[in-house]
Amino acid sequence: MTTDFFAGREARHGTVLVIVDRVASVGALPLAVARDLGCRVAHLPGLTVRRIAALYPGEAKADAKNAFIVADATRTMPHTLRSVDLDDDTITELQMIVGIDDLAAGTTRLSNRLRGLLTQIHPYLERVLGPHMRHPAVLRPPDRFGSPAPSRKAGRRRLTALIRADPFESTPAGPSG
Repeated sequence: MTTDFFAGREARHGTVLVIVDRVASVGALPLAVARDLGCRVAHLPGLTVRRIAALYPGEAKADAKNAFIVADATRTMPHTLRSVDLDDDTITELQMIVGIDDLAAGTTRLSNRLRGLLTQIHPYLERVLGPHMRHPAVLRPPDRFGSPAPSRKAGRRRLTALIRADPFESTPAGPSG
């Protein structure tokens, strides 16, 4: 049925361009069929879709909204499309994009875990620090000291120096330094 769909469009309209926002998962089958039929294929990266979606009203994340965004971006912003050729450079680039999404998911997971632990230890402190959980000044103390006891042992002066430290300079010595 999919081959008939692409062949019918090509017979009626000429060159067919197939656009997907996910190359490796649900987009793999339409891309493979389109390639076999000689259709042109392209990819609109997920980050680009998310950034364009932010320009449209509404908070809902739905397949229909994403489909509209992909179609509208293809029509109005063709420069946002990426070719999906089978050369090594494209495959490497796509693997990098997937890796960045995995990294973002891991960062979010870690941030949520830290917020959960902070809620158990000190709910009011979590309320103040939680929205800023990814800021280096918030992440440095747990990274350096690990738990409340070494943080208390370090004292207010060391904690303040650690929080105020430039993230690109080496951080002040911990409780043993």
